[in-house]
Amino acid sequence: MPLAVARALADANLDVRTDIDGIAFTRGPGIPGCLSVCANAATSLAAALRLPLVAVHHMQAHALTPLLTSPSHHPQFPFLTLLVSGGHTLLLLATSPTRFRILATTPDESIGRAFDKVSRLLNVPWAGASPGAALDAFCDSPGPPTPDSVLPPFPRPFRGQLAFSFSSLHSHVERYLAANPHPPPPHPPRPRTRFPRRRFCPARGQAPSRPRL
Repeated sequence: MPLAVARALADANLDVRTDIDGIAFTRGPGIPGCLSVCANAATSLAAALRLPLVAVHHMQAHALTPLLTSPSHHPQFPFLTLLVSGGHTLLLLATSPTRFRILATTPDESIGRAFDKVSRLLNVPWAGASPGAALDAFCDSPGPPTPDSVLPPFPRPFRGQLAFSFSSLHSHVERYLAANPHPPPPHPPRPRTRFPRRRFCPARGQAPSRPRL
């Protein structure tokens, strides 16, 4: 965290003692361990510098990020925003900096969590990347040809509805692997190269396709 704060200040060409008016941090929802690191760092900075401390809702921070990162091309209220992260998959209508309406969410599992679990099921090496990025690269890599006759049907829950669901994709992969057992994984484990990428990897397109409804 100290390195991240120092780099952010350096990139912005700001002095923490003279150019900062307050300290903000995301308070949740999210993974408690990650949130606590941010909260502790922000609390310590605010106390040491005697600055006001502002707790921000995690999803609100994501939704409003374009207002900070793209000041010349930021969206005008009201606007739609698709929030995709490890723990959330949300389609929101933002009508002001403090007012949001959830149009679609997941009743079960977020896309990030499903990607992480499937990446582990397939023994995809992370190689310094996140599980999701590693699975994305795995899907784009060439695999052995698999006849269409042996490929299981691809699940598409909530067809035609404004909703997301990814637990079915995760469990579908799990059932396929259970029905097509591989030899015991070597050490270190290698990815399951004979996994039919062509049928399963279109799951990456489900989240972007929903807003078109």
